[in-house]
Amino acid sequence: MRRHDWASKLYEYIAANAGREFLWGENDCCLFVARAVDVICDTEHAASLASRYHDEATAQAYIEQSGGIIAAVDTFIGPHKTEGRPMRGDVVVFEGKYGHTLGICIGSNVVSVSALGVVYIPRAEILCHWNI
Repeated sequence: MRRHDWASKLYEYIAANAGREFLWGENDCCLFVARAVDVICDTEHAASLASRYHDEATAQAYIEQSGGIIAAVDTFIGPHKTEGRPMRGDVVVFEGKYGHTLGICIGSNVVSVSALGVVYIPRAEILCHWNI
């Protein structure tokens, strides 16, 4: 369940991480999104996820062992959806430069993390989503 002030907390989180670069096991797309969900819902997904890997090799092994990034997220927040429209604050997958990438829907865009920090992707790029 979302906090009553989830939207302002989410935008504060995004702004605070705007210049923080991508780093496997610290600020990759999965942990960026898990922390965003924690901000929205007062959960502890990021801590649980961070215990499963610490660098690119262990992250890729975890994703492969889980059956892919979509299946890995399914285990944390339930089955994904390919129909319907994601709402602000929902977790999404889009095809990024290196394959399936996680982000958070913020309306007409998706926010995720890259080597340059926070990036915005058009909503039309969304492949599937999870309602938060």
